[in-house]
Amino acid sequence: MSFTLSSGSAFSDNLLLADSPPAAQKGIGCYLLWINLHMDVKAARGAERMLTDLRGSLHYSGKFVAEVFPERAALIRSFFSHGIPNTPQLCATLSRSTIEEIERTRDSTQDVSFDLKLSGLVVPDLAKIDPGSSNQPEVVNDTLKLNISQTEWIKFLKTWQYQEILLLEVPLGTSNETSATSYLKTAHDLFLKGHWESCVSECRKALENLRIGINPTAKLNELLANRKKNSADERALVLLLATVDICSPASHADENAESIVWRRNDAEIVLHYTAASVRRLLAR
Repeated sequence: MSFTLSSGSAFSDNLLLADSPPAAQKGIGCYLLWINLHMDVKAARGAERMLTDLRGSLHYSGKFVAEVFPERAALIRSFFSHGIPNTPQLCATLSRSTIEEIERTRDSTQDVSFDLKLSGLVVPDLAKIDPGSSNQPEVVNDTLKLNISQTEWIKFLKTWQYQEILLLEVPLGTSNETSATSYLKTAHDLFLKGHWESCVSECRKALENLRIGINPTAKLNELLANRKKNSADERALVLLLATVDICSPASHADENAESIVWRRNDAEIVLHYTAASVRRLLAR
C-alpha cells in the first residue's frame, strides 16, 4: 500500500512489518496500542516534497475504534536523489467500552483484525521550490490491515489489566484452598481464550476442591425442601451446590453432556458464581 500522489507516483510505500509488531501499554484510564509504521519514502519527482500532519484512525469490523497519532510530530522528506526509510511510531488510545465491544464480537479462533486508515498532507519543500512551480499541497490516504494473533491479543488484555469478568481476589491458605484458587485462575484464562466448556469444567474442579464434606445432590435437595427456614449461609450454600450441578455436564462425557453446547454467557455466569463462592468459603 502507498501514499499515492495525483501524478500517479508514490510518495511512500507503507508497511506493517512482522518483525516490528504492535505493542500494548496501560494508560491512565485508557489502553494504549502502539503501532510501528514502516514508510519506504521514494525519491522526489519534480520539487522535493515532505509529508506533514500524519494521522489516522483504527477500525474494527467496519466501525471506528480510535484516533491514531504519531508519538511525535515529524516532517518526512522526499529528496531528488533518494528516498529515506522512516519508521514513525503511532499510538491508538482505546477506551474500556471499545475493548468490551471487541470482546463481545471477536471470534476466539481467529486473529483480531483492524483497518488502519492513514492520511497526510504532502507539500513542496518551500525552501527549495521553484517560484514558478505549479506543485500544490496534496492530501494522501492509505489503508493497511493490522492483524493481531489471538495469543498476542490475550497478552495485550493482560498488559492492559483488562478484566471483563470481575474475578474477586481469593485469599490463599491451605493446600486444598490453593488448588481451588488455581483451578479458578485457570478457568479465567480459558474464558478469555474463548474455551467455554473447559472454563466451566475448571470451575467445577475449583468448587470440588473446597472439600465441603457433603453429598452435593442430597444437600441441595434438603436445602431446597426447607428453603423458607434457611439461614444466609445455607442460602449461599444453595448457590454453591447449584453451581456444581450446572458445571456437571462439562466434566462428564455422558449422552446428556454431548447434547449441551456451552456458550459465552453460560461460562460467564458460572465463573462469577464460582469466584464468589470460593471467596466466601475461604475467607471464613
